[in-house]
Amino acid sequence: MTLEAYKFRVLKLLHRRNVITVGKIKEMLLGTKLSSEQLIESLQAENLIEIEDNKIRLNQHGETYMKKEEFETNEIVHEGLTQSFNTALFEYLYSKKFPVQIEDFPQILVDAAPKYNDLIGYGRLKQALFTQQALIENIGNNWYSLKESGRSIHEKNLANKSKQENRERKKDQVLDLTIDDLVDKVIDQPKVKGRLRRAEIIAAVSALAAIGSMIVMIATWKGCK
Repeated sequence: MTLEAYKFRVLKLLHRRNVITVGKIKEMLLGTKLSSEQLIESLQAENLIEIEDNKIRLNQHGETYMKKEEFETNEIVHEGLTQSFNTALFEYLYSKKFPVQIEDFPQILVDAAPKYNDLIGYGRLKQALFTQQALIENIGNNWYSLKESGRSIHEKNLANKSKQENRERKKDQVLDLTIDDLVDKVIDQPKVKGRLRRAEIIAAVSALAAIGSMIVMIATWKGCK
């Protein structure tokens, strides 16, 4: 497990509980190659925590940092949920470059997990993660991260989504053009300048626009069948 993963775990615990002890961090890191001193020093270097009497708390900057993290995470999950739960799940794990403990998944994702038998809360989320085990890895002790295959597939989906959005944007730009806009574009062409009257060009462009509208209507109708 990486240092970044445990730092995130500690920050989430502090955000929920307000205070944890140095002993708790030592206990958390048992069996790893990381030390509590290493983790604490790293958090202090980022000005996120303060320590007094072996008790660790988020400082003001740390509180602000975690509120921002929570807001941005909820934005990611909200957007994903407009498509599907699995999309939101992959979006969240993709946004984290390190494994995440199941208790640190955002509550909005826990609440949205599909119903399964009598499972509730994290039990439902755990089952949802299990159904995606080909792409999501349980590293152990309920730490989860995207496998390379899952990350690769998600990146391809993001690329396809971006291409689709660009196509839609270009289509909207074309549809937003008025007849006068199109006429002006035609008139500016070197082969057209001085050869055709504006009225002739308007008639030609209007006819083409009408044909274009018919093609869009036919394509839309076929798409709905």
